Amino acid sequence: MTKRDIADTLAVKTGMDQRKLRQLVKDVLDAIIDTIVAEGRIELRGFGVFTAKQRKARTCRNPKTGEAVEVAAKYTVSFKAGKEMKQRLADKPLTSPTMTVAGEGME
Repeated sequence: MTKRDIADTLAVKTGMDQRKLRQLVKDVLDAIIDTIVAEGRIELRGFGVFTAKQRKARTCRNPKTGEAVEVAAKYTVSFKAGKEMKQRLADKPLTSPTMTVAGEGME
């Protein structure tokens, strides 16, 4: 699902203008990003918590050549699902065609 799909779904549910909702979705996501950058964390009750974490610089290996590669320190974002999301996923049948198995199809 894309930002546009979210806005279109909201437009159908609310009857509001799609262009305004697309901008609203963009503004909400921008606010989430801005908060993570400024404060390092944002909690959306029932949905989950996004946290900025700093990864240390490290030496890795290029899997094709085996050559050592220096990777600089950087920030990453982690997500922990909230109670409502966990419950709704737990209630979803495991044979759902819209869900993929972690690692499946990766080569």
